[in-house]
Amino acid sequence: KCVPAQYLYKVIYFFHMPILVFISGYLSKFNFKKMFCQLILSLILFQILYGAYNYLIYGDSKLEWNKCAWGLWYLLTLFYHKIILQLIIKLVNKRFYFWKNYADS
Repeated sequence: KCVPAQYLYKVIYFFHMPILVFISGYLSKFNFKKMFCQLILSLILFQILYGAYNYLIYGDSKLEWNKCAWGLWYLLTLFYHKIILQLIIKLVNKRFYFWKNYADS
């Protein structure tokens, strides 16, 4: 066994998702309507395409809306991350605003 290759694989595997989320968030702006159209509608479209593919190829007519196909879970997760981040930013801004007013008095 190649120990350096295994070590490199584990390091990359450990950091690949946090880095992907960080880069996705860093490169995007928050616009709810645009984000919804890009992420959620894309997710729905590809879920429908995946269901049609399963039906045509395998004859499986069961479409599971609670399970994302392939790597589509990332679109839903990115949507949640952006919403939660905006809530955190609003909470932090309110807290700092309160603290600044309290310190000035």
